Amino acid sequence: MIGLAADGRLFGLDVQLLFDIGVSIFNIILLVFLIGVPIILIIFVIKYFKQKNNYYKIKTEFYKNHMNDRQD
Repeated sequence: MIGLAADGRLFGLDVQLLFDIGVSIFNIILLVFLIGVPIILIIFVIKYFKQKNNYYKIKTEFYKNHMNDRQD
């Protein structure tokens, strides 16, 4: 009850204004979440597949060299 003004308004602001501010803040947070999280996930997936690709390239070279040594 500390934030209520003498006429019952919260922090001296109109109820509709507080609702609009709350909805706007919620929309901004939701927008950041819906746009930011997929971008971050896509970056991590790309890094994962790059590491996997590099790993298999190294392993393939290793096995090629290993097979060449056995044939000599």
